[in-house]
Amino acid sequence: MSLNLFIAVACVVAAILLTVATVRFFFSARQPQTQAAFTDQPADAHASAGDTLRTRRSDNHKSIELLTRQLVVSAILTLLVLLPTLVRALYPNAVPNWLVDPWALPQPMREPYFEVTGVIVTLVLFARWAVDMWLPRRPASPLQERVDRVSRVWVPITILIALWTFVCWLIFGAQPSFTRALLMGISVLIIACPAALGWAAPLSVGAALDDAQRYGMTVRTASALQQAKDTSAVLVARELAPRAEQAIAQLSGTGVAVAKVDARRADEAVRALAERRANGATVMFIGDGSEDVRVRDAADIAVACVALDNPEAAPIHADVIAAPTDYACALKLIRLSKATMRNIRENLWWAFIFNLVGIPLAAGVLYPFAGWVLNPMLACVAMILSSICVVLNAVRLRHCKLDGAW
Repeated sequence: MSLNLFIAVACVVAAILLTVATVRFFFSARQPQTQAAFTDQPADAHASAGDTLRTRRSDNHKSIELLTRQLVVSAILTLLVLLPTLVRALYPNAVPNWLVDPWALPQPMREPYFEVTGVIVTLVLFARWAVDMWLPRRPASPLQERVDRVSRVWVPITILIALWTFVCWLIFGAQPSFTRALLMGISVLIIACPAALGWAAPLSVGAALDDAQRYGMTVRTASALQQAKDTSAVLVARELAPRAEQAIAQLSGTGVAVAKVDARRADEAVRALAERRANGATVMFIGDGSEDVRVRDAADIAVACVALDNPEAAPIHADVIAAPTDYACALKLIRLSKATMRNIRENLWWAFIFNLVGIPLAAGVLYPFAGWVLNPMLACVAMILSSICVVLNAVRLRHCKLDGAW
């Protein structure tokens, strides 16, 4: 033991108190009501340095510019610290000692080098910048609210793991114990960064929306993208039916119940939709946009087959806008929804497996057996690679074939 008994006991008591306080704060039975997963900020909203992915979900140009400036400044400052060390490693006599010697620190604290902090901050900012550049004005998925609930549990648990990692290394670690304990605790926090978990749903939804555009559909609400996979009944406006018989036959072949309604009789159409939903069916309505808005509002998913030349003229109360002649849009939407939800589940599983493996490694579980610990910079790189895997998996949705065999 590198510390005396009094300090060791004090550290354990402090850790216990912090653990109890964290559990009471995050897992109290009386949690305040939370807002929706994401709320769009106005286009002219002020961008502050404390903005997170949640408030930046519908990112505007100002917040992108702010994050770009932060990334540039961080990269410049990191290079100023990192270059002397790199040059010294290649050409030992080219850099004076005072540029690479952490003379301002006491001897036990000279192991952690400043470039660790710079590289970590720069990599994290780069990851946020890369994703935020791709996410502006994307509708948020209702599934993200479930992910947020998981994150609200996962984040405090990670903090507690990092806290006890610090305490264990402080008490039992080799000298300089405080330095090593601090680095190990930081490594746990870095590798467990919930970026991959937070991006699992929005990235997949964003790729699916791009895929829908390629097939002539404009998905206005991500809830439609999430619910379409469960569609069990499709009601088609009778005005479309003579031209949509082939698409109706295809839907019937998938086990989806298909019926025609006279959308011009709004009350009758609304009752038909309500009866289906009352029986537990997820109902999709397909019309030409001329029907009463109450008809579209009565369905779980409302599709309007109208001309896309003037998006502003498209019905406001429609979840999906499709081309007037695209009578197979329902089948495409169902296929896209299934692929999207499967992609999100893959992203979530990857994020959980990565954390389950990475956190113990960052905490130093291999040190007693192999003498190996994870450098905080490597933990940051691993975190970035995990996020990249989520991004690449989401991009796969762009290659889905919605009008062929599934």
